[in-house]
Amino acid sequence: MPSSSPEELDAYTRAFDRLMDVLRLLHASGVPLWPGPTTAPVHPAPGVELLADIGMPAAEVLRVATQGCATHLGLGDSHGSVETGQAAALVLLDGDPTTDISVVRRIRAVMNGKSLYFPARSMRNSVSSRSARRRA
Repeated sequence: MPSSSPEELDAYTRAFDRLMDVLRLLHASGVPLWPGPTTAPVHPAPGVELLADIGMPAAEVLRVATQGCATHLGLGDSHGSVETGQAAALVLLDGDPTTDISVVRRIRAVMNGKSLYFPARSMRNSVSSRSARRRA
């Protein structure tokens, strides 16, 4: 959020608190909620953490973020769970998200099909490449 006056920050905080109250009410009423990508390029961590912040148990948050989203998007027959016949897409996290949901921000590796990616290594290589181009 850009720099704001104390009054604007207070108004933002009150609005955010109200939004969280609404999300809690929706969840308690059985309305399906799904996390969305809230940072660029596409990273669901903030949305996943918000669902945990409204009181959704971490295991349920993870189920909603995987199986629930796949089903909602009409991809439940091929995505969203680890089982025979499903598309191979796995994320290796640095910790146990069922005990600390914030570990969804600490991605060690991503397997998609037959490809394995290491985000931290890719980011370092990307930064090194940009730095080298600037020096040239």
